[in-house]
Amino acid sequence: MPATHRPCGHEPRGGPAHEVRWPEDVHTVVLAQFGVQAPTRERAREAVERIVELTALPSGPSKVDLGWHVDVAGVVNEVVIGYWTDPEKHAAWWSSEPVQTWWTGLPQDGPIGHWHETLRTPVTRHETMYSAPVPAGPAGLAQPMNPTDLHDYPYAALDRISDSEHDDFAAGTTGFETDLPAGRSPLGRRVTVTRVPDNLCLIRTAQDWSQAPEEQRRSYRELVEPGYRDGVHHLRDNAAESGCLSIRLLQDVSGSGGGADLPSTNTVAWWGGIADLLSWAHHHPTHHRILGDFWTGLVQPFAADLRLLLWHEVHVAAPDSVRMAYVNCHPGTGVLAHATKSAVALNG
Repeated sequence: MPATHRPCGHEPRGGPAHEVRWPEDVHTVVLAQFGVQAPTRERAREAVERIVELTALPSGPSKVDLGWHVDVAGVVNEVVIGYWTDPEKHAAWWSSEPVQTWWTGLPQDGPIGHWHETLRTPVTRHETMYSAPVPAGPAGLAQPMNPTDLHDYPYAALDRISDSEHDDFAAGTTGFETDLPAGRSPLGRRVTVTRVPDNLCLIRTAQDWSQAPEEQRRSYRELVEPGYRDGVHHLRDNAAESGCLSIRLLQDVSGSGGGADLPSTNTVAWWGGIADLLSWAHHHPTHHRILGDFWTGLVQPFAADLRLLLWHEVHVAAPDSVRMAYVNCHPGTGVLAHATKSAVALNG
C-alpha cells in the first residue's frame, strides 16, 4: 500500500521494525478481554481460574495472555486476554453451554465483579509493530513476521492500516449508551453497552525485559518506565483532554504456578478515535518524554544489542464489532464513566 505519510528518503532510526502479515485466509482478528474485580488478588485469582478453564474448551482462543492491575478505584482486576482469527469459532465458543452458563450465572452482588470487552477487527483496520520478530500478542497467531520500514515518522501507523487509503476513521459524534437506568449505580446490576462511538480505537502496547541483560533491564526500569507510567496516569486522569476513554496498565502473569508475575507489562487503552491516539503520540509532552527517555536510555547506549522487546497493535473498530458488558462493577470500570444516555451515579 502507498506510504502516504512517509517523508521522502526516510530511513528509520535503528533500522526496520517487524509486523504481522496475515495469511490470505485470515480476514478478522478477535480480541476479547475478560476481567474479574475483587478487593484482594486472592479473591480475584479464584474467580479468574474459571475463565482460564473456559478458554481451553473447543473453539476457545488460539492465544491467551494473563495480567492484573489495581484500577482507579483501588480495586484489583485480574484480566484474561484471548485471541481468535476465526470469528465463527469465537461465536461458537461464546454461545457454548459452559460459557453461557458461567456468564449468565454470575452473581450480581457481593465482593466480586466481572466484565468483558470484545472487539472483532478486519485485518484491513489493524496494524502491529514489533522491535524484534518475537511471537508475542497477535504475532503468536501468524508466522513468520515481516520487516517494515513504515515506522519512526509521524502517522506511520496509518500507513500500516490498509483501509486508511480510503477511510479517514473519523471519530463518532455520539458516545456510549448502556441499558443502565439513568442515575443508578452499576454495582449490583448487569449492564450492557448498547452503543459505542463510530471508529472506536483500541491499542495494546507491551514491554518485555525478560531477555534483556541486567544493564538493559536496569536502564528500562529506572530511566524509561517511570515516564511511561506517568504517561499512563496522565491518560487515565485526563480523558476529556486526551480522548483516551479507558486505560489499564497490566502486570503480566504466567498461566501456571499460581499466576506468578513475569518480567513484562502491557497496556490496553480505548480511544475515542485514532486521531486522538496519534495526537497524543506525536504532540503531548508525556509521550515526548517516553520517546526521549527510550532513545537516550536504551537505543543510544545499546543500539543493535538492545534486547528489550517492545510491540503494539492498533485496532480501528468496524461498525457493529464491539461488545461490552459489566456485572456488579464499580462506575469507573472500562467505559462506564462515559455512558451518555445513562448517567452513571457514583452512589445510589
